[in-house]
Amino acid sequence: MQPVGDGLDRRLAAWVTPETADVAELRAALRERLPDYMVPAAIGVLEALPLTPNGKVDRAALPVPEAGPAVRVPLGTPGEHLVGEVWADVLGLAEVWADDDFFALGGHSFAATRVAGRLRERLGVAVPVRLLFEHPVLADLAAALPRPAAAARVRRELADGPVPLSGVQARLWFLAQLEPDSSAYNVPLALRLTGPLQQEALLGAVRDLAERHHVLRGVIDDSGPEPVMVVRDAGAVPVSTARVDRSEVEDVLAAHLATPFALDREPPMRAVLLAVDDGEHVLSLTFHHIATDAWTRGLLLSELSGLYAARLGLHPPLDPPPAQYAQVSPEPDPADLDWWAGHLDGLPPVLDLPTDRPRPAVPDPAGAAIELELPAGLSERVRAVAAAYRSTPFIVLLAGLQALLARLSASADIAVGVPVSGRDHPDTEGVVGCFSTPWSYDGRGRRPDRARPAGPRAGVRRWARSRTRARRSTGWWTGCGRSGTWRPRRCSR
Repeated sequence: MQPVGDGLDRRLAAWVTPETADVAELRAALRERLPDYMVPAAIGVLEALPLTPNGKVDRAALPVPEAGPAVRVPLGTPGEHLVGEVWADVLGLAEVWADDDFFALGGHSFAATRVAGRLRERLGVAVPVRLLFEHPVLADLAAALPRPAAAARVRRELADGPVPLSGVQARLWFLAQLEPDSSAYNVPLALRLTGPLQQEALLGAVRDLAERHHVLRGVIDDSGPEPVMVVRDAGAVPVSTARVDRSEVEDVLAAHLATPFALDREPPMRAVLLAVDDGEHVLSLTFHHIATDAWTRGLLLSELSGLYAARLGLHPPLDPPPAQYAQVSPEPDPADLDWWAGHLDGLPPVLDLPTDRPRPAVPDPAGAAIELELPAGLSERVRAVAAAYRSTPFIVLLAGLQALLARLSASADIAVGVPVSGRDHPDTEGVVGCFSTPWSYDGRGRRPDRARPAGPRAGVRRWARSRTRARRSTGWWTGCGRSGTWRPRRCSR
């Protein structure tokens, strides 16, 4: 076995004898025993290996074999057709084959979560994300799928009156009470608009947006045993206009973003349309994180565009949203939370890093983003390591960050908070609301004293091979995902 080819065509090749060897069976056996990057891309079958006069293999005389099978393997079993349909939908492909590798097709961890959710919906049983990492080849995954069962019901009936908070909302409400004057969880969405604008139509589209989604106009009522969300009329969402000079725009936007929400008195959404001149406007939408996440912002932009076009008569009215947040939001499981809290117990409350200034007594959510472009060669090496451990480039880079922090702090207990989408079922993909939840990735590699809860959380087991282990959050991420600080749950503020 040795590399062949040059440049982008360079690949790992192997040669076997005798000529009767079954290449497909050999490739399958290698996949079971070797990481993906060590599985030859091309396997040549020879009657005999060429030898030098000294009786050693003459590597220079080995013929370069063709890369991959000459004929692609079509989808065969019903399971393969099901997986192929889901892969094609999630990855946006016209056709897939039974011997396709999910990650070679461009799959990543988020796409894997969506695939697992769709398969769970179709089969009616839990399909852990780790299954896709353990069986990245389509045919192998289809063979490893659990047997179908009765379809699992995720959507709940929409209740009249107040609705309980989801676990994510309850956590954010708790933090809002700890720091009522904080704007750390305000999420901005500013649009610079040039050209002719129908102001009333745009402001009407903003109100339509609030009308469509209850979570954008709900306030928290904490007068009972448990906090609940009470849905207000869309008119309760503040929508205003102002004329400003171009030099004032940035300051006005910053002030708008810095104004905290009183979640028990006002909806978690407000809007202001700034008129700079007749041909330039800035629409500033501010949301509290309790009602939105990164996925939601994409939905809101798409819907706002459609609603504005509909008010101008350029587009038919939008279909109703597939569901309200309260119908599909994840329900908290106290036993699950207790398990993760116990499993994460023992992490140091503060990471002792060498800094150029004293650590402040009060955490500051302010931060910055630094862009770093990796050279093409290094990027390929990162992808190769990810493929070797059936992981993703993100997990490899996260492991590298943890290794760096461990070296600087002289500690092996390195926990990094990472937000994950939380949308592991297709019913949630078109719903506005906060599903995102932070996970704590730590590098201690401890084995749990009892089994992990079943479900999507188990999907990170394969990622532990990149020297990380994912555990459910028992803290919070300060900074709305833009920048911030991970704070363990047991720490006081």
